[in-house]
Amino acid sequence: MRVKEYGEKMYNEFRLPEGISAQIRKVAELIGSMGKDEFITSELAETSSYLLRHPGKMMRPALVFLGAEFAGERRLDRYVGLAASIELLHTSSLIHDDMIDKDMERRGMESVHARYGMEAAVLAGDALISKAIEKAVPYGSEVVSRISSSAMSMCAGEMLDYNFQKKRQTPSLAEYLGMAELKSSVLIGTSVGIAALHSADGIFEQVYNAGVMLGTAFQVRDDILDFRNDSRRNHARPNAVVSIAKERGNGTEDAIAEAVRLNNKYVSGAIEVFEKRHGSMLCKYAKDVAVGPKP
Repeated sequence: MRVKEYGEKMYNEFRLPEGISAQIRKVAELIGSMGKDEFITSELAETSSYLLRHPGKMMRPALVFLGAEFAGERRLDRYVGLAASIELLHTSSLIHDDMIDKDMERRGMESVHARYGMEAAVLAGDALISKAIEKAVPYGSEVVSRISSSAMSMCAGEMLDYNFQKKRQTPSLAEYLGMAELKSSVLIGTSVGIAALHSADGIFEQVYNAGVMLGTAFQVRDDILDFRNDSRRNHARPNAVVSIAKERGNGTEDAIAEAVRLNNKYVSGAIEVFEKRHGSMLCKYAKDVAVGPKP
């Protein structure tokens, strides 16, 4: 089963083991079935479940199960609720990000605020955060604390992003990478490492840090693709390629080549950790999915 069958097309045709694919289907079914019983009123249920009924790449749930496999867990079904928690948190961030960025589309449809209005979208995002915490509670206070910390990091990263856009400033590369880590990489790291939190061999921090590197690699790759696909090259939003070009005085192609090298550096750092366990699917995932395009 290919990951892309759950939503938006993945970067590459990466084939997951059926055991993991089956668990991702369970997550999709769990969050896709959330209705009035979960959100109390039909209006809140309609708005909150809008994106849940149209799942994206489901990358974060996939990473939860891949991380569990890496940590030596055999019963992956134990982590369906935890994977759902992280996907709910991610979805809430998409709703709020679209509002801040004034994006009118998400996953080929109207964004939540475009369809239901700003006020309803704020409440939907808040409701999904509440449900994310609720789904994490059975896994213990330390897990809840880590997920809550990830949510705070995402808020801080989004604030930095907003400030750069509001001031029409291009961040330095270091500023950009710090912002990207908070905004998106931390949740990737949490997704990869969360199942290892109570591992007997104490590998959480190691796996978490590798996941953060993988998340930054994803972000840089997206920046390269976004830059190449924008024919106007009118980048109001922070972008790694733009930061490199401005900071180093590079031309466009040189900046893209440097961004590709940066992407490969982060992927290599993650793989160095994942390779320590022979046959880990995380290693193959990083190689097949996160590596950026050629310069």
